[in-house]
Amino acid sequence: MKIGIIGTGSIGAPLAQKLVAAGHQVKVTNTRQPDELAQKARELGVAPATLPEVVQDVDVVFVSIPLHAIPKLPAGLLRDLPTEVVVADTSNYYPQRDEKIDALENGQVESVWVAEQLGRPIIKAYNNILSQTLVAGSTAPVRPAALPFR
Repeated sequence: MKIGIIGTGSIGAPLAQKLVAAGHQVKVTNTRQPDELAQKARELGVAPATLPEVVQDVDVVFVSIPLHAIPKLPAGLLRDLPTEVVVADTSNYYPQRDEKIDALENGQVESVWVAEQLGRPIIKAYNNILSQTLVAGSTAPVRPAALPFR
């Protein structure tokens, strides 16, 4: 698959590495200067991309940035993607980091709020595990011969 990841922090970076190791084509972007982004991409074994490039010609986009940064993404960035492109959000609401978001404080479901900010449906992914689990935790691939059912 072709995958774009917005954010190379504690979830985005290990996710990129795992996806490349699984054979996917991955490109990433972050808010750093182009040379720093290029260095990070080299470390991860992925391609660097600008924000507009990271969402072009992909099957999946992971938004892996702090929740408070989501409304700062350019309007239409994800809204204008083809409908078959899956948008997955890895964020969680932390009021001490994100500042208070009134809609969430008043009971709006976080995924609904994120979808409203991005202008399209999303799925939540990798937001229920600690980043260290993603880095260190994995299982060996299951070989078809080892499966109990055929």
